[in-house]
Amino acid sequence: MAEKAAAFLSRRLEELSLITLHLGNGASATAIHGGMSVDTSMGLTPLEGLMMGTRSGDVDPALHFYLAREAGMELDAIEDLLYTKSGLRGVCGTNDLGRLDALVFTGGIGENSALVRRMSCQGLDALGIAVDDAKNGSPSGEVSSVHYDGGGVSVLVVRTNEELEIARQTMLLIRGS
Repeated sequence: MAEKAAAFLSRRLEELSLITLHLGNGASATAIHGGMSVDTSMGLTPLEGLMMGTRSGDVDPALHFYLAREAGMELDAIEDLLYTKSGLRGVCGTNDLGRLDALVFTGGIGENSALVRRMSCQGLDALGIAVDDAKNGSPSGEVSSVHYDGGGVSVLVVRTNEELEIARQTMLLIRGS
């Protein structure tokens, strides 16, 4: 999705900062900077992250047990870790990801629900994120922009083709790349 968004924006993926929102029965959000994932809503197990069709989301219920057993951490240390050393700070070393070039919606809901896209962007005008209702109501093609012309942050809808990406990644592994 990130590669398609970069091509649509006529920019190199390595120079972009994106947030992709895969919203379907499974759901995830990923911050991508310079072509690399720098943060994701997914976690230790499929339970963590965004609330999904049948998964709880949020903090993985087994995280505390895992940290106690595998890292030998005491409960006080786990609590301190979760309250003061996690989130963006834990992943990136800072709690600020800098600029955002595009917000990318994908997955069954992200691709097909104008209402979810509109509500997800509602109130984010100050951040340069605003959806044009006319464009948002009828995205078409592989990649569609649904933001206002001249808006600060591109809001894109990118069609998912997970099977093709799995095949592509498999071929790269087979070739040893």
